[in-house]
Amino acid sequence: MFEAVTEEEFTRVEGKRPEYFAIGGYLQEIAGGGWEGLSFKTHVLQNFGWPHDHERYYENPTLAADVFNRVADAIKGFEESHSKPLNALKSKVLLESKHDAFVKYLNA
Repeated sequence: MFEAVTEEEFTRVEGKRPEYFAIGGYLQEIAGGGWEGLSFKTHVLQNFGWPHDHERYYENPTLAADVFNRVADAIKGFEESHSKPLNALKSKVLLESKHDAFVKYLNA
């Protein structure tokens, strides 16, 4: 689903789009975008070990890459679980949003 995030992504200014943008975008999107999405992304990153509420990942690119890669692994596991027919049906029956299902998955 996502390629591995590398330390260099946080300091380069050209080349292909950094993978951590895609991971952060996923988190923001499932939380509805806007400020809610940004807040959710920040909260998830902090839960996975990013110690700041700002996005200056270049200050500690080693930690940032580790955090984003662990978040990407969690997203992959969630997507695999969520796409199983029984889980997808359960979410629909419970009128559960993808965001709510992801939060439950992380807290399980």
